[in-house]
Amino acid sequence: MISDEEIGFFARNGYLQKRRLVDPEYCRALVDLTWQRLPAHWSRNEPSTWKGIVEDTCHTGDVNERRGHLRFQRGNVMTSDVVQEAFGINGKVGQLAYSLLGHPLAPMRTRGLYVIAPLEKTDDINPITNPHIEAHASQLIALCYLEKVEPQGGGLLIWPGSHRELYPSMGSKLEHVKTAEHDQIFAAWRKKAPIELHGEQGDVVIIHHRLMHAPNLNKTNRLRLGFLCDYERKDAASLCGQKPGDIWEDWPAIAALPRTMTDSPCDFQLSPIPDGPRLPQHHAQHHGASTVRSAAAVFARARQPGAIWLTISDSNKLGSSNKLDPLGSRIDSLSLGVSVNGKEIASQSEYDFVASVELASEDNRIEITGIDRPLWLRLLKIETPFANNKILHLQNLNPGQGVTTIRFEQPTLADPKITTQPEM
Repeated sequence: MISDEEIGFFARNGYLQKRRLVDPEYCRALVDLTWQRLPAHWSRNEPSTWKGIVEDTCHTGDVNERRGHLRFQRGNVMTSDVVQEAFGINGKVGQLAYSLLGHPLAPMRTRGLYVIAPLEKTDDINPITNPHIEAHASQLIALCYLEKVEPQGGGLLIWPGSHRELYPSMGSKLEHVKTAEHDQIFAAWRKKAPIELHGEQGDVVIIHHRLMHAPNLNKTNRLRLGFLCDYERKDAASLCGQKPGDIWEDWPAIAALPRTMTDSPCDFQLSPIPDGPRLPQHHAQHHGASTVRSAAAVFARARQPGAIWLTISDSNKLGSSNKLDPLGSRIDSLSLGVSVNGKEIASQSEYDFVASVELASEDNRIEITGIDRPLWLRLLKIETPFANNKILHLQNLNPGQGVTTIRFEQPTLADPKITTQPEM
């Protein structure tokens, strides 16, 4: 399925594009699943109908304000036999991932159907926005083009070679834990112009999880239809708690190649983005769920092992989640005052009350005022892998309590002894 030369190309550049890897019948089936989710007034053969308000898994908003980007991540796409046959660890794409990693794989993670619609107007939209690396733990990300993708048709933008500098700038092999050097390295790569990967139906672009990439604008009269999934080793959870060493030490298939094939310079020389005025970022106005998801993405990139976060929400889902995600209402509707050891703290989120806190080595005191509805307070300690985050304390806060005081008698918080005292 894959040659040593292709593995070496992936190692040097951080990506590989396999032409027509997925059979056409699988692509057509996933195209049909996509159209089942697109708005009823959209016609397959009439691009003029591809506009207006669209609801997907993440947002509800105007397709132009969203830069044409739509995601469908629930329902039968997650359990489709087509997905397992083409992309599961025994399918062609799964075997491609195994050929690169050279290690038994965990079950494939389905990300969903990703659409990029053409926009009515692109002159006032920054052509390159939101370059990123994934916030979740993974090793390989695969994107399959379900139909032909023409140049400037929404093909994936990538920064070849960026993975080799970004990988050691993280504090975990797989989790998104930034070191002090990361932002500077990331900013330097953002000043370079990426390349666009267009292709044919069934093409699969598979990238290293630390390769900088971004969605592109679609300036054609076709929808960019894609399917996205992730791959990792069976023992990926143990890698999350380890710090990066040699970039290929956990990839036996690449480590087995001569270093001249893997460590040579990148095959591409990226040009700097020209200086001068930049087109403005086009800000979308979304339904509230969009803002909540955006906040969650920010926190996903701000987590540091050992950090303690205080969250207050009017959603009772807080007690069943160890994720650092807002789940409830806008913070300006809560009218809360929160102080820790006499110091007032502010929320770092537009939704819920979410703040990183530093606790004293001895007795700690948290005070909350302005409780006007039932709320849930949580103290969360960040662990790696992040799936193992620990809820140190969960408490219901009732309206009418005046000042609610929570005291921690055990400074280690390993087994906190907590007393709550309403003060009128």
